[in-house]
Amino acid sequence: MRIRSNKNILSFPLGIKGFWVLNFCIIFSLIFIYVAQFDRLTKESFLVSEYGIQAKAANSENLKLESSFLSNESLDIAEELARNSNFEDVEGVKYIKVMGTAVAAK
Repeated sequence: MRIRSNKNILSFPLGIKGFWVLNFCIIFSLIFIYVAQFDRLTKESFLVSEYGIQAKAANSENLKLESSFLSNESLDIAEELARNSNFEDVEGVKYIKVMGTAVAAK
């Protein structure tokens, strides 16, 4: 009766040093991936909070504009606002008669 040795069971193709090097490489790559994902998550959370602040500012400005528009009930005040907005007066409208369905002809 022959007794088998446990040497064949614990042998690795790369050896024990290769096994530990491979383990350390896997551990360091997983740590790197974790740090990169955490950095990305932190960056995105700051962007979301910044966009939330901008949305609140735009909403408050919209409410101010809406309240100022609703307070201008008369047409005279609306005309005064249009004059102050640097619009140009229209003196006349001229129409172009189109012959047929073509807009441009040779």
